[in-house]
Amino acid sequence: MKRPLLALALLSLTALAQAQSGYVQSRQAKLQKEPNFSAEVLATLPRGTQVEILTTQGRWYQVQHAEQQAWVSRFLISDTPPLDKVSVLDEQAQAESLVTNARQRASAVTSAGAARGLTADERQRASSAGLSNYFSVDMMENARVTPDEALEFLAAGGAQ
Repeated sequence: MKRPLLALALLSLTALAQAQSGYVQSRQAKLQKEPNFSAEVLATLPRGTQVEILTTQGRWYQVQHAEQQAWVSRFLISDTPPLDKVSVLDEQAQAESLVTNARQRASAVTSAGAARGLTADERQRASSAGLSNYFSVDMMENARVTPDEALEFLAAGGAQ
């Protein structure tokens, strides 16, 4: 009776000692020397790269990739490989779902409010009182940033 229990205990310990696999989910993940964003970047892994998770410290994983051990943010790693598509639905299913599930028309209250909007005097009063700047809001809403531009901004030290 003792031998089967001992064997079961040893198998359990062996399973716990094995590292867990993880996959880079973001476009890229920086491997850092220490568990903080200002630490030296040792390498950059592309999306889908498999790493072995060794330990966890707060919001960081210590991982091993190839022969290198480093730290990576837990927000960039998942236990499943990333999908190739943004959606799990095919285009046909998405189109059918939108047609059948989308709201066909706005309510009367929403339509009336949207049609009315603010009068020119109301917009002028709000802008001159410093309550809003519609020109700037319009510019911000229409600004588009590509993933490459966002990475370039971060690499230049933006958002610190």
